[in-house]
Amino acid sequence: MSFCTNGPRLTAARFDLLQLQIGGSGTDVAALLSRAAGQGIRLRRIVPSETGCTLYLWGRDLAAFSALAAPCAVQIVRRKGPGRAAARLLQRPGILCGVVLFLALLRVFSGYLWCIDFGTMSPDCAAALRTVLAEQHITEGCRMTQPLLQAAQNTVLRQSGTFGWVSLNFVNGCLFVESTPGRYQSVQPAPDARFLRAKAAGEVLAVEVQSGFAEVKPGQFVAENQRLAVCTRLDRSGREVHQPVSGRVVAQVQKSYAAQCSLQVTAAQLTGRQAQRLTLCIFGRRFLLQDDAPLEGDTDTARLPLRMGRICLPGYLLRETFWQRQTRTQALSEAAARALALRNCRRALLADFPDAEILREQRTVTVQNGTARAEVCYLFTADIAQAAQD
Repeated sequence: MSFCTNGPRLTAARFDLLQLQIGGSGTDVAALLSRAAGQGIRLRRIVPSETGCTLYLWGRDLAAFSALAAPCAVQIVRRKGPGRAAARLLQRPGILCGVVLFLALLRVFSGYLWCIDFGTMSPDCAAALRTVLAEQHITEGCRMTQPLLQAAQNTVLRQSGTFGWVSLNFVNGCLFVESTPGRYQSVQPAPDARFLRAKAAGEVLAVEVQSGFAEVKPGQFVAENQRLAVCTRLDRSGREVHQPVSGRVVAQVQKSYAAQCSLQVTAAQLTGRQAQRLTLCIFGRRFLLQDDAPLEGDTDTARLPLRMGRICLPGYLLRETFWQRQTRTQALSEAAARALALRNCRRALLADFPDAEILREQRTVTVQNGTARAEVCYLFTADIAQAAQD
């Protein structure tokens, strides 16, 4: 076999398509083609010429074909192929399969939730919002869909009174939470009361009737259940004028409250014992890592995102902590019992008059038969107006 030196080099990659010029007599060329066909060498586009023929074959068959072409002169005229770098890559199919597998996994796993970005939201708001999202089955590792995302956004806007506007955007495995703080303006309902009556007796300090007709004025003393404002008044012509009543009447009131507290208090108290349950949640599946027997009492649930350094993983660690409470009887000191009895008096006052401002108080506390009894006379200012229909 001989090769011309004025053509390309007689080296080719396995994936190159070579155009060969074969020179020799017709008998030699025909015998060469027959031997090549007998050896299973695939020859393409054979074109006879005056000096031999022109044909194409793959680079992987060049060595076998050159061993058969002893009587003929062979010249590589043209070579087409992927190039040396691509040929080396094709010789290592594992690299190519790895790239294809990586792209396929990237396409599949990008539909799962890997991390939640709360932006500049405070930690307390982020924890509260994470709990609401978990109730809607949106946690790290879940499969995200547009209906699930839209339903969660509607639920967050409906349940949470902290945000004025919330937007959930899922992009390439990350859920971005955008929000604005809520701004609320109180709207008073339309008044429907027929008159305002006094919840307690006292001296009127200010009359702030927004609708209706006042029956008292500052400096006047009123009795309990006395009418402070009415909805009807006669005009100059003697006709009745009707207006629904609403407003405030601030008065200085003196009123006494009594309460008691036993020196033996029975209540559910923390014992100091706790149990923990750890669950690994990844790609929507759960794996129990630790399962202590739950205790009756308080339960604290925390969802801890999984991270490997700065890389987020599509899952979270669910930690449930159980704090045991047992009903026990605790002996209180006399000082503690007195303080609790006084606190109960203050609670009773604020239950009747939430806006009360205490000016002065006179206390009487006694301890008899294992019970602390307190009686407090308060001098305070508060709104004493109470709406009534009849």
